[in-house]
This record gives sequence, structure tokens and C-alpha cells, in this order.
Amino acid sequence: MEHRRVVITMIQSESNVTTGIADNVEAALYDVEQLEEQYDDWHELSRAEKLERLEEEDPEDTITAHNATTISFREHLVSLINGDEVEDPVDVTHMAFGSNDDPEDANDSHLSQEHSRFEIDDHINRGEEYGTVVLLTSDDANGESLLEAALVTEDSEGASGDMAINRVLLEDDEDRLDPKTENHAVTIKIDLEFQDSSQLS
Repeated sequence: MEHRRVVITMIQSESNVTTGIADNVEAALYDVEQLEEQYDDWHELSRAEKLERLEEEDPEDTITAHNATTISFREHLVSLINGDEVEDPVDVTHMAFGSNDDPEDANDSHLSQEHSRFEIDDHINRGEEYGTVVLLTSDDANGESLLEAALVTEDSEGASGDMAINRVLLEDDEDRLDPKTENHAVTIKIDLEFQDSSQLS
């Protein structure tokens, strides 16, 4: 597996500019019956091919949110800039999902009710911004409540070195993710970007 080094610079910003923070998480829901009608070979396509087709389609609905970075990730960032310590780079490999709908908190260190992980389908570097995309097909995570998500550094919960980078609630008023069913394919995009006060509008 190719290792991707994520180097993030944090610049302190004052609390009075936090209203300028934009949503950095997007969950797009697609009706599978419509996709089957649009593409005869939908179920034969690779994951990458499905993502390409979905980029051309309008989703049934889109859920947006803003995540909270975890205390363990913030402590890791502090260690990275401490010349007396040696830290391995963060290698984000999977997206974890759980069923806890408690609000995000600055003291969150991981998902408390995790039930599944999926390998990230696409990593996107945009200069100061790092993006990830995961596709959940009609066969993935059915029957599970996808109420929270996190970027993580290992393929299984509790593995040595496992770290959750962030935590975000996926709140859908129509409960299409609680639980997820075979009726929908879902793409979840999480972008990480750090800005100082001069960049916030």
C-alpha cells in the first residue's frame, strides 16, 4: 500500500472568527434504482468507476456538517513540532462509522460506538487541503446506523497505533442512514484544512 504523509500546519485563530468555518463533510445519497436505470452495468462497475459515474449525477440529497478534530490528533500535531520528540507521520487509511449520536466534543478521542471501517477510495491533495472520499454501495453497511464517522489510521479498531483524526455526526432528518439500506449508495467526503483568522470570512 502506498503511504501518504499528511503534514498539517496549525495557526492559532481567535474565537471571534469561528463563525467563518465552513462545513467540511459531505454525505451524498443516491437512489440505487435510478442508478440501475441510468447504467445497465452499474453492479459490474469497479468502485473507482462508480465514483466517476456518481460525479456526473445529482444526488437525491446531500448532508453537510463540520467535524471536530480529536484530542489525540491535536496532541500528535503538538508532538510533530516539538524538536525533542520523534513522531511518525499520520497515515490515514480508513473511514470508521458508529452509532453514537452524542454531539461532537473537543475531548473526543475516538468513536465510542464504532461498528465498521471502510478503506478510503480516494485521497486528494489540494495544497493546504487534504480530502478523502469513501463510497458505500448498496451492499455496504446495510442495517447499520451511520450516525458518526471518523478518519482513522488502521484497518481495525484497537489495532496498535490506531488514531482517530476527527469525529463528525451525519444527521439526516429522514433517517436514511439510520439504518442504511440497499436502497441507497452513499459517498462521504471529508476535507481537512486549517486556516488562520485572515483566511476566514
